[in-house]
Amino acid sequence: MAIIEDGMLSGKLGGLVFGKDGRVRTKGKVNQTERTKKAASVFGEFISPLGKIIRDAFRSTHLNFTDGKMVNRMNSALATIIHQHLDFDRTFTFHADSFERLKGFDFNTLSPLFNNLLFLPKVSVVGEELLLALPRFTLSRHMRFPKGCHACLMRIQTAFLNLESGKWDTCMEEVELSKGKDVFEARDWSFTLPPGTVAMVTIGLNFHQGNGTMCAINAKNFHPAGIIAAVYQEGSGVQAVEKWSPMKVSFPVK
Repeated sequence: MAIIEDGMLSGKLGGLVFGKDGRVRTKGKVNQTERTKKAASVFGEFISPLGKIIRDAFRSTHLNFTDGKMVNRMNSALATIIHQHLDFDRTFTFHADSFERLKGFDFNTLSPLFNNLLFLPKVSVVGEELLLALPRFTLSRHMRFPKGCHACLMRIQTAFLNLESGKWDTCMEEVELSKGKDVFEARDWSFTLPPGTVAMVTIGLNFHQGNGTMCAINAKNFHPAGIIAAVYQEGSGVQAVEKWSPMKVSFPVK
């Protein structure tokens, strides 16, 4: 018998075994229907590869300090998005807010990002520009530091995935924060966002002792990091991303 626990399926259902690690295995002979074959095909062709490239792209953000169900949680979110935008002819129609479901995704549910970062940087799209604004804030009011910690390296990483061409790129900005300087002055960044590209912005908080040392306290049970924005630029812009790195998945986009 399969049960739903924490929003995920676990146990046995027919000839399928749903593991707590998010994997689905078969038990004995399974008679698949056309519907299950199609779902398995979509998962193997689009959902799973897309999830992997996202996790790989943001490795510098999550540092592999993720909870045990992170892969399954991400695949579940992506499955909803992919099936929602999949047409009968196996092409996709994405819109500006198609990937909004990924906003607020935590790589480690043991330490949600917004338990330590008490405000949300502003992300917007103007024309073909992605604008990221980190406002003026005070550390004492807008951040929570673990006990005995006096500094934090904030990593702001953006991954650009051009779905039609199967190309991707990423960039990283780092901000050093210290309790010795309570006020952080506003800072802005802008990036080119070619048509047909989804941009995902993440923040990872890497706490350390400060006072001249970078001895980090983050670990598997504490690593605030998550996706703060996921926006899609409609249109087709294959030529604009020719120099980006290839990824093992592409989407036939209308």
